[in-house]
Amino acid sequence: MWDTICRLEAMKCADAHFSQLQDVFWKDKIEGGARIVKFHNTHASALDILNEIPTSAGIYDDSFRLHVSMISGLLFGELVDRIQGTQIELSSIFDNRIRLLTNPCSDLEVTIVLCLNDARKRHAKFVDQLVEFGTVPPDFDINPQTIAFQALFDITILSQNYIHAINAALSQLTPHTSANRERRSELKELLKAAQTDFNEDYDSLRKIGPPPPGCDPFISSIVPSSAGILLRTEIAIWSIFM
Repeated sequence: MWDTICRLEAMKCADAHFSQLQDVFWKDKIEGGARIVKFHNTHASALDILNEIPTSAGIYDDSFRLHVSMISGLLFGELVDRIQGTQIELSSIFDNRIRLLTNPCSDLEVTIVLCLNDARKRHAKFVDQLVEFGTVPPDFDINPQTIAFQALFDITILSQNYIHAINAALSQLTPHTSANRERRSELKELLKAAQTDFNEDYDSLRKIGPPPPGCDPFISSIVPSSAGILLRTEIAIWSIFM
């Protein structure tokens, strides 16, 4: 999908293939009225593709709208499944990172961090797409805001728990040996990065708005940055008025 193309060279190659399909392989079809479009793996992009479908004299508008509604339901369900699947993936990644705190392996840590960053990006993208989806398909008794809030709530909890795990690992290492001092230095660097991640997760949770009905407000058990302190105050205010 076009949203997975990041590097400039890859995009140029993809555009070249697209032009070849358009100007060579499917030229006759396109000249006969066919269209090809790029799918960007978003709800809006899917609807743009559907809007390109011509309605012939034998297709009634109501039937076409019903068809679009059915596809919209499939897209919505797939998006919810992707969010839930990515949350499970993130939970597993954080569990592995916590295990590495007491059984370090630098090569495995690098791999896990790459997986974590990739999962974070996909998770954030899916949540944004859910928020922007628009009208919920009629077959779903779901509040997108609730799903989005809970998804961001859960990843913020994971970030917070990871910070607690790092602090616990640090407390078990006395600085009396060179090996311990080296490991403590490594853990402190991990702690700085984890604090940054937590602050970003915390900020994303703030931006989504107050907890929807049925959702608990997030109460931080660690000392956040100045931005995080502001967020904690705002969430506390939300909880009072909910």
